[in-house]
Amino acid sequence: MAVKLTREDLFRPQGISNVNDKNKNIYVVIAKPTRVCNADCSYCSSPPLEEMGENWEPEWNFEKFKIYFDKVFPYMVHGATWIWHGGEPMLMGVDFYKKTYEYAKEKMLEAEKQIFFSMQSNMLGYNEKWKEVFFEIFGGSLSSSFDPDEKNRTIKGNAQNYSRVFKRALDKMMDDGFMPMVIGTYKEDTAHMMLDMYNWSLNRGERSFPLRFNYCVPIGREAGELGDLISPETYADNLVRVYNQWIEDAPNFTITPLDQMLKKAIGQDGEGHCPWMKSCGGKFINIEPNGEVYNCSEFSDLNSEYCFGNLNINSMEDILTSEQIKLIKKRTAKLPLSCMTCEHFSECEGGCARDSVLFDNGLYGKFYYCQSWKMVYARIKESVLLGQADKILEKMNVNIEQAKYFIKTNLNNHFSEIEIDWADFNKNGLNSKFGFAENNKNKQLFYDEKGRNKNIDYDKNENIFLKEEENKKIKINRKLSKIKVVAV
Repeated sequence: MAVKLTREDLFRPQGISNVNDKNKNIYVVIAKPTRVCNADCSYCSSPPLEEMGENWEPEWNFEKFKIYFDKVFPYMVHGATWIWHGGEPMLMGVDFYKKTYEYAKEKMLEAEKQIFFSMQSNMLGYNEKWKEVFFEIFGGSLSSSFDPDEKNRTIKGNAQNYSRVFKRALDKMMDDGFMPMVIGTYKEDTAHMMLDMYNWSLNRGERSFPLRFNYCVPIGREAGELGDLISPETYADNLVRVYNQWIEDAPNFTITPLDQMLKKAIGQDGEGHCPWMKSCGGKFINIEPNGEVYNCSEFSDLNSEYCFGNLNINSMEDILTSEQIKLIKKRTAKLPLSCMTCEHFSECEGGCARDSVLFDNGLYGKFYYCQSWKMVYARIKESVLLGQADKILEKMNVNIEQAKYFIKTNLNNHFSEIEIDWADFNKNGLNSKFGFAENNKNKQLFYDEKGRNKNIDYDKNENIFLKEEENKKIKINRKLSKIKVVAV
């Protein structure tokens, strides 16, 4: 039986530490048993496929799960997570998850290794029969989807129906003792509603729920859009706005990515959090309904050029040593100069490789939302050092003085060639929203409009590894360009 997730668990260090077996290095498996969905959200990144011919991705059954699980499980580390995703995974039915869990449990006993199960679902189909499954198998490790503008998430084109069914399901889940994370996806014109979602959860008191704020990307049903759907500055401004309220209120719920970023900044987290791993290649894998394996669900939404192989054809040895996985692993050492010289690099680790590719910066190029992470990490570190985050750190059971020492020591080490004026900082805070460099005693200006060090010639040195990719421009996966809504 799974251990039930508690509110205290939300604030504890997470991730995985002390992985010593090089032959078992998968931290997270994202498993998509189906692309079919009972909703038809306008910006779905993995919608159902229109073609029902050779490219159609069939739903799994129990036998197919056993084949895939037997191949993958030996390579998963102790404490790894298997996340059911979709499509809508609840459409597979209660019996599917009971059978798959019993089979997985036997394998865990044989190997003396534990893995944890989680589910990302819209939860629209939640009812009494799912209560036992969500407790016994998933331990309450669940996440769902809702946006406060109540326009883009729909059931058969009707946003009001989605909102009504979702809110009813959420209340039923809370009645049954669950606490699903509610994920919202935001665009330029809805980013200000992040605070609305925060206040909705806050005002529910003991029935509050954890939150996650994602940026919307031009992929899947949004693939025809040009450029970003929310600017890095807008995304950061609203994350910081919510963060300031969160550390002041210190409520009984967390906000991702802010909670993970805070834990990372004070050295209180293990590995395994997307997108904060420059070495994510092969430590996360995504399995599509047809058995194709990618680095993550985000890469699976791009062109199949980054497919590692297929579990119906290839062994895991071949998949984990494929040319595609080797390319992604090289990002660890081939990040842009502005990443490797950044004061936030040890926390950000270069950001998301998929988004670098998506926005035409190449696999070894700049993470598109770099500016966002700079602004958020700068504010987090400032708040810890000035004592403004004390209440939330206490809730995390963190030694506040050690957290301050950790951040300050890292900053002093990074800025060894300049001297930070800590007296001025303690009195006035940051002089720049991007970081601490401009708090130097000489009052020298360092940051350009995107937060890069203006004293480095990035045009000459920034993307020295991109020649290996021959400046490839990755096109959005064409199999997602012809889609239909499958509402059941």
